[in-house]
Amino acid sequence: MIEVSGLDRPGLLYQLTTAISKLNLNIASAHVATFGERARDVFYVTDLLGAQINAPDAAGRDQERTDPPARQ
Repeated sequence: MIEVSGLDRPGLLYQLTTAISKLNLNIASAHVATFGERARDVFYVTDLLGAQINAPDAAGRDQERTDPPARQ
């Protein structure tokens, strides 16, 4: 599962799905929501064969990133 939360902007969903594709992952299901100017997107991903992804070193680890500065 990949969960993304941050400021919504044009092209955000495209950028997220492109990044997931470049990781050679399939999106099995996606739940996309916006709340005002905030976006919360959850992607359930599998490997290219449809199998669950197991990454023992990443289990239980959350990575938070701040929103990039707005372009002017």
